[in-house]
Amino acid sequence: MPEYITVIAAKKVKGGVISLKTDIDEYLYDELKTLLPHADDRRIGSEDEYRRIYLSPAVAEKYQLRPGVRIEYAELIEIIEASNFARAKSKALSLLTGRDYSTGGLIKKLSETYPKAAAEAACSEMVRLGFIKEEDYGRRLAEEYICRRGMSKRQAVMKLRDKGFDAGLAESLADSVEYNPTESINKILSSKYGELPTDAAGRRKMYDMLYRKGFSSAEISAAIDEFLYDE
Repeated sequence: MPEYITVIAAKKVKGGVISLKTDIDEYLYDELKTLLPHADDRRIGSEDEYRRIYLSPAVAEKYQLRPGVRIEYAELIEIIEASNFARAKSKALSLLTGRDYSTGGLIKKLSETYPKAAAEAACSEMVRLGFIKEEDYGRRLAEEYICRRGMSKRQAVMKLRDKGFDAGLAESLADSVEYNPTESINKILSSKYGELPTDAAGRRKMYDMLYRKGFSSAEISAAIDEFLYDE
């Protein structure tokens, strides 16, 4: 026989969600926990006689979840997943009004609160609706990193990866930007050194600094030669 859960009470609480007080038993509730948004754990008091589930108002209304309603356990899972998507989508819209995100970056941010499946589905919906234009955003970042901040291409790719772009797209975005490693290195040297160090230890330290910034040996050597020539 299917398991049934009874809604004891339903009311809107802080955060605009509907709090369902149910008679779900502890075993079934523990099974559900992997589906529940992580932040909801902080709402649930250990002293509660009834276990609470927090849902999107639209989903609670769609399924007419009112006191006395009995829900099959399988249907409750469907309800929670629909609510997770609705809440993650609402959060994604809110995040995207404040700044741009890559798909990977938005999924990572949403996954801090919602199960990954809901985060991925909400992100896909943002792409479908045109709220995420990943390549445009990535190209702007690549230009910022390489052209204005003077980063090496390798360092720019790492920064793009940190923003949630996958490896192939990060490489492609960095390649799409005009890159002059000699100019970037010379700016760094000019800002750090009045004159280049002449001793071996100083030269090695300077070389290692540039290498850690992602410039290749050939790029460093060419830039130092030009720097010395310009002097």
